[in-house]
Amino acid sequence: MTLALYGKTKRRQGGLMLAALMAILFAALGGVAVISSAFAHHLEPDIKSPTCQDQSWHINVNTGQWSEFREAVLTNTTGSVAMVRTPFVSDSFNTSILSVSGTGAVHLAGDVTQYLGAFSSPVQIDAIDSSTTSLHASSGTFAGYLTNDVILVGTEMMKVTGIPDPTHLTVTRGFGTAASAHGAGSVSRWVRGGVDLLGTPHTVTWNLNFDPATDCGGFITISMGVCTVGAAPAWTFHLLAPNDAQSGQTLTLKYHYDGELVDAHMLTQVENGSNPTKADWLVSIPFSGHATITLDHATATGGLTWNGVQGVTNAVASSTACASPTGTVIVKKVKDTSTGVPAADTTPFGGTVGGVNWGTILFG
Repeated sequence: MTLALYGKTKRRQGGLMLAALMAILFAALGGVAVISSAFAHHLEPDIKSPTCQDQSWHINVNTGQWSEFREAVLTNTTGSVAMVRTPFVSDSFNTSILSVSGTGAVHLAGDVTQYLGAFSSPVQIDAIDSSTTSLHASSGTFAGYLTNDVILVGTEMMKVTGIPDPTHLTVTRGFGTAASAHGAGSVSRWVRGGVDLLGTPHTVTWNLNFDPATDCGGFITISMGVCTVGAAPAWTFHLLAPNDAQSGQTLTLKYHYDGELVDAHMLTQVENGSNPTKADWLVSIPFSGHATITLDHATATGGLTWNGVQGVTNAVASSTACASPTGTVIVKKVKDTSTGVPAADTTPFGGTVGGVNWGTILFG
């Protein structure tokens, strides 16, 4: 009897220990889930700085997985960018907070930080339709409410634009949410709390300071290209250096044949006959059986760049425009019997048809 009871007791102890271990495991997993959820409430940055080769830039900041209301606060230290709305309060994820972009010179610095907060100070109001912009307090007053407050009625956020008296608010409807009708109920105002330190990152910072005129040593421009016709059609043009450019620089030129990138094409400067104080690059690219040539970008050893933005007059050439004319254009004579119209002259003359000089055009 004693041994049997002892065995049952040991089995019971083992079961209790297993249950305890499982409880600890589930609690730990739950804690990890809570921590992961908390860290999911973050900002999503996408910032691209310009370079001499690619002068496009952008600053995009979105909400992370905001499942509860938070506020994004913008600080501009250099230049000025704007959020999509101010104040920015939201409980939605992957929502744009600010987005700005451009090409070329830029001088912008600042940051966005996310804050905790809550809607509080509820006040009872009358029913409203989806377009009403005046709220009336049916009980109590709007004491403590301020112009530019974000308020919440049901699931609709609004922005306070005025407080004509203690029992009325004028508002902008659908401030980050859809406007809708609401029955008699309550309204509450957003009160910002402290920085949401659990979000990673909880602050997004940018500092874009770029001026191609000084950072890239000036610009190369492209002159109008001309076609070299004949058995081996080619595209010939000039890449022009700035007036103060030093000579002796090697140019690396990249271009595409029918959309396929060609290896770097190295060119040395040649003296400009009309301006001996500078040197340019004379470029001639054969079509080699391809239909089109498209310039991509060019960079000189001295830091000069051309990236398809400055001074573009012709960055794409078609082989059909550079091919030698074939055949002869025959223009038929038409007799016009109108009074005063002279007889047709059968003398050959030169002409251009379809942008191609076909040489002598004959009457037949």
